[in-house]
Amino acid sequence: MYAALGVEKTATQEEIKRAYRKQALECHPDRGGNKETFQEIQSAYEVLSDPQKRSHYDMTGSTDAPVLDMSSMFGMFGSFFSRTTVKAAQGPNKVHEIGVRLADMYHGKTIKLVIKRDVICRDCVFDDCAVCGGHGVRMKRHQMGPMMAMIQETCGACRGAGRQANKCGTCGGRQLVEKESTLSVVIEPGMEDGDKLVFAGQCSESPTAQRPGDVILVLRETDEWERRGSTLIMEVEISLPESLLGWERTLEHPSGLPVTVTWGEVVRHGDVVKVAGKGMPVRGGGFGDLHVVCRVKVQSISDEQRSALKLIWPA
Repeated sequence: MYAALGVEKTATQEEIKRAYRKQALECHPDRGGNKETFQEIQSAYEVLSDPQKRSHYDMTGSTDAPVLDMSSMFGMFGSFFSRTTVKAAQGPNKVHEIGVRLADMYHGKTIKLVIKRDVICRDCVFDDCAVCGGHGVRMKRHQMGPMMAMIQETCGACRGAGRQANKCGTCGGRQLVEKESTLSVVIEPGMEDGDKLVFAGQCSESPTAQRPGDVILVLRETDEWERRGSTLIMEVEISLPESLLGWERTLEHPSGLPVTVTWGEVVRHGDVVKVAGKGMPVRGGGFGDLHVVCRVKVQSISDEQRSALKLIWPA
């Protein structure tokens, strides 16, 4: 996981975030990168950016969430439960990350995303399960010391559904068929890295759930710009003479329009030049600011330059 992002195990969350942005930018398929490598980077960031998942991975080396099996506990009290099969209210949700360019978060964009999902087969003919008699559960005897206990268990033959499909020519008895559906993903101006779009009921259908779960898309920025809310941050390298005499840079802004920053005063390494209104859109109206971080490049000077400087700044 750490190797995929090129960071050490001791890396901070901010370092992990910066490394992810850099790697995702270089390896994004839209920029000629390898799709498998990009997916590895996304998977690594999903784990390492979550403190709980990261802690679990550091302790176990596994990305699988710990599972607590309570079936035996409920089985002890099975005789008190109704034998009527009850479907889950909703199936599990599915979470996917999608890479989004900062320009699309600036202007907004609608993306058509085609997904594959299982839907209930409408051609199946059902009979009551021959094993559980249509109840979805079975009563089994278990020896507990000198006593014999009756424990209720989910029927394995019908997986608790209480019924089984005849051999269907459409689905082969799976009770499910695969179909494609299209999601209209609307990226609104001003959306941020980590924002979630929820598509209710767009997961696969299941015979054991009353309604399907949700598809949740998590937006991930893939640009070299750093962003904090509506503030955009860009580092620029300037020479020593420029740091003393002034400088000018034209930046390729996510808006698609070049932004020229001119500064005529002395700046030090790490100074920030703020440009009002040139940040990201603010949802609800307005724009944030652009912060240009100055990185002064250390360079050698000639004897003539040194002599000239001594005339200006005598010892």
